[in-house]
Amino acid sequence: MSQMPKLSAEPHYLVCYFGRKYAPMLGVLLQSIADVQPRRRVVLLHYDTPADVLCMACNYPNVIARQVEKQAYPAAMTEALKPLIIADYLRSPTLAGPALVVDCDMLVRRDPFDLFCPDDGILFTTRDGVWAINGGIIGIRDPHDPAVNRFFRRWADRIAAIARDPALVAVARSEKHPYGHADQMAFAQTIGYERDRRDFVVTECDGLKARAVDGYVLNETRSIPINPETRILHYKGGWHPILIDGHTFTQNRPMRSGWEMFTLYWEIHKRASAKNNRLQRTSTLGYPPVWFDPQHNRMRWFQYAPASVCSSFQRLACSIRLTGLRFLRNRGVLSSRGDDR
Repeated sequence: MSQMPKLSAEPHYLVCYFGRKYAPMLGVLLQSIADVQPRRRVVLLHYDTPADVLCMACNYPNVIARQVEKQAYPAAMTEALKPLIIADYLRSPTLAGPALVVDCDMLVRRDPFDLFCPDDGILFTTRDGVWAINGGIIGIRDPHDPAVNRFFRRWADRIAAIARDPALVAVARSEKHPYGHADQMAFAQTIGYERDRRDFVVTECDGLKARAVDGYVLNETRSIPINPETRILHYKGGWHPILIDGHTFTQNRPMRSGWEMFTLYWEIHKRASAKNNRLQRTSTLGYPPVWFDPQHNRMRWFQYAPASVCSSFQRLACSIRLTGLRFLRNRGVLSSRGDDR
């Protein structure tokens, strides 16, 4: 990894990003941070990322893009790659200030750094439901602490061990356990996770303290009306086809309960796209779909999308699809639960 420039001793975000597919979500994340905390630094650790996506990210003056040397991790599995990259980044002697590791499919609503306490080593989030742990957000109180680096490496080693064993993969995905994926099972094993506890001491990492924060406060993964206390919304899993590919809402991502999150995403996308189009004159962030406005009982096309984006046939197809979606919604078919499995 290339040498990092000197950073000021202030809180900052860490984002690992690869490829092109999630560029629209990355743009929304960066725009949301700029809206809430215009001067908050974002360190973007990336590889295999097209030049136009990097240019879009660097249009935000608070972003520091650092290319990851992919060949340094030839045997790393996908799920283990993120903690390995973070561990290497934390070895930088010029890094300073608390850090919040976030996924690119998130949206910041409020300053999350007020949740850190002086005794925290790392923060993570839990929620009610079958799979209680989500590793999308990890807070780091002191990046200089060698125990934190050791924690991320232990976490990555356990991910790799689980991924190599089909029996352990089955355990990770079983609804009998609070994991869902190999990375979250490995995280739970590393901290010694138990459902009814909030504070943990990682003995194998020099007594590093880990503290659980409610998901609805720091990492809301459900499709529900937005809680004023929520700092970060996480558009994970089933949101991706809806927001990136224009698919319809689903049982676990229903229109009725997820509408506020859906419209907030596109409003921020509107600002991000306007900024990108003004500076680059490209369509890196893509375009939003036609959508049904329940307040005014009619279809809408976001005004900033040029008319040339879709042909008349494509618009007609979208209108027909969403008319059917409206019918299903009125019949109650799309009003099922909003929890994320």
